[in-house]
Amino acid sequence: MAGVTGTSGGSGLDIRSIVEQLMKVERQPLLKMQRKEVDYQAKISAYATLLTSVSGLKSAITSLKNSTVGMTATSSDASYFTATASTSATAGSTTLQIGRLASAQSIYSVRFGSQTAAVADLSSVTSQKIKIQVGSGTEKEITIDSSKNTLNGVKDAINAAGAGLTASVVKETDKFVIDANNNTIKFNYNSITYTATLAASTYTGAELATEITSKMNAQAGAGTFTADYNSTSATKFTIKNNGPASADFLWGDTVTTAQQILGFSPISSTSVSSGATVTGQGTVDGTYKLTLTSTSTGTNNRITIKVDEDNLGYSEAGSEIDKLGLSVLAFNPTYNSTTGATTGGTKNLEQSTAGLDAKMKANGIELFRSSNTITDVVTGVTINLVKADANYDTTPTNLTLTVAVDSSSLSAKLTSMVSGYNTAMNAINSLKGNKVQRGVLNGDSTLLTLSDTLQRITTNVYGTSTTVNKLATIGVTHDKKGVLSFDSSKLSSLYSSNASDVTTMVNSFASSLDSTLSTYVNTAIPTRQDGYKQSLKSVQLSEENLNRNLSLKEKALLNKFIKLDDLLNRLQGTSNYLQQQMSKLGKIFGGK
Repeated sequence: MAGVTGTSGGSGLDIRSIVEQLMKVERQPLLKMQRKEVDYQAKISAYATLLTSVSGLKSAITSLKNSTVGMTATSSDASYFTATASTSATAGSTTLQIGRLASAQSIYSVRFGSQTAAVADLSSVTSQKIKIQVGSGTEKEITIDSSKNTLNGVKDAINAAGAGLTASVVKETDKFVIDANNNTIKFNYNSITYTATLAASTYTGAELATEITSKMNAQAGAGTFTADYNSTSATKFTIKNNGPASADFLWGDTVTTAQQILGFSPISSTSVSSGATVTGQGTVDGTYKLTLTSTSTGTNNRITIKVDEDNLGYSEAGSEIDKLGLSVLAFNPTYNSTTGATTGGTKNLEQSTAGLDAKMKANGIELFRSSNTITDVVTGVTINLVKADANYDTTPTNLTLTVAVDSSSLSAKLTSMVSGYNTAMNAINSLKGNKVQRGVLNGDSTLLTLSDTLQRITTNVYGTSTTVNKLATIGVTHDKKGVLSFDSSKLSSLYSSNASDVTTMVNSFASSLDSTLSTYVNTAIPTRQDGYKQSLKSVQLSEENLNRNLSLKEKALLNKFIKLDDLLNRLQGTSNYLQQQMSKLGKIFGGK
């Protein structure tokens, strides 16, 4: 490109301007392609908007499909019971009387002095077992070894077994509670057997130590024993033998019941020579109980616990029910059929709440159910019992369960449909445009057909009834501008007397429109959108090819005009030389 300076060559020819003018002509097809690209992109975006709005309407229509007659259940007093109705319920009323709520059985252990107190006597075996069953559920066997042999450890092992009950350790108080179940200490002194019986009360550690001293000395003689409790460091009970003879504390005897609250393990006995002291094996800092509660209510979900202390099976006799060691958890009682109170059998745990069935009357018929959620008294209705009537056996309160048709669910769905319809029509009208401004999809056949289909929904006939066959009969109408509205009061009024025909008509409408919209959502709109996407790709490829060709053509034109400029420049030089020579010749010949 020698000889070209700026936009002009050495000959004075404006090469850049000439090439640009020529390229404007060459770029005309490219401008047409770019206009097509913008148009295709606008249509793709428009169809995306249309698809979103129509999909929203279809979702609302789909929820209307397969509608059933809505029912509602009402309680005359929700403080006693609440109720819900399914579509299978029948309108009507039922008189209820509630005598008792179903309850889950809850039981608790003897009192322990610590969460870490040993439960099982593992002095002669490495492990023992308990077997738990709730009602007729699967029996769960739990092994208690040294790693689990604390009140907390047993609790955790029971919960991990998944037997259908919940175990907890409850701290009753920071003091020590003594009652008829844990108030005796059997001991031998000077070859005589005594039983010290502690007074029922709630003690501090020091107070209980004083009580132990008093009651043991009342048996063996004043000054024979001194009990103590160190509340600042060891937090253990100690008993010192001050007498001249040796003593044996019979912690493993069934007569002794105070060993757990005092922190002494239920082994056979502890011998204490004259002047010596016996110390509790565990620290104690208050009163604790292991509680067990069935996770299900009713008489069929009562708890059974069997114990195997010798690893020879669950005999439910002898040491396995003697209330010593792990057998304090043995529980397999008989019950009073009316109150659910334990009456016999093995009951080493105490029952705090009986596992009982709910008791009620429905239209005068007495019924018993294991749960407070009752589904089989009134067809299609779930009754949730909340409170029992204290006067059930004398002057019971008559409660009324009323089941009636309910249009609220259908009303909500129709409201959603109307909203979805108006959103879709707003999008359609915007894309069609008007006389003032053409829309992006003005004249599009898919859009026009869809618009026509939606505008006819209030005039089409649906269902089989001759009177309830148009949306207008249930309050769905168009205004002059084509906006859909819904008057729920019309639906409610008609529904109360003719819910079946309303439901049939709505199902017919929803099924018909859902099928139509499915075609648009799944096929028609995506097909049109994909077509424009392919056209967009094609025109973009053509633009790339044309731009490449235009670039080559521009370079070629520049080269041609540069060469032309160079030629003109050389010709100009030759012309100037000839003129100079002619001038010289003229001077020569003119001089003669």
